[in-house]
Amino acid sequence: FGIVIDSQNGALWKDMDAVENLLYFDALRGKDSTGIGVFNNEAGLRLTKGAMDAQTFLSTVEWSLIRTQFISDGKALIGHNRKKTIGSINDESAHPFLIDNRYLFMHNGTLDRHKHLADTEVDSEALGIHLTKCEGDAAAIEKALSIVSGAYACSWIDKDKEKLYLLRNKE
Repeated sequence: FGIVIDSQNGALWKDMDAVENLLYFDALRGKDSTGIGVFNNEAGLRLTKGAMDAQTFLSTVEWSLIRTQFISDGKALIGHNRKKTIGSINDESAHPFLIDNRYLFMHNGTLDRHKHLADTEVDSEALGIHLTKCEGDAAAIEKALSIVSGAYACSWIDKDKEKLYLLRNKE
């Protein structure tokens, strides 16, 4: 899930209440890990994630700091809850993934194989590395997807281009 703020002044308290509700609702997808990545006008990309359920996540100091910053300076936010399919249950496997200090990437789905995309433990991170190399070029993304096998619904934020990308297949 995610939100985009159409203001240079950040989010409203009610926006953040909605985000927290979405995080609880999204926990139906899985309780193995929870994460939120934000893009702020001044502070840039911020990320907090961990191998914990949504309720525990929302009580962390890290979430409180990101929430406060997003209220004063937020531009876009993506959040994710995960049930482990591929990879371990640990903080590193939680979504979103920060790639090249430029992209916040998350993926829902399971790939049939992923090591040919990037040598990572989690298929989602491999897909993120693979797709973000395309720099947002639609033709390059289409070509990159020709070697991806499995289900995917992805979103990612490109800090440099200040863009949000959404992509899914029929799976």
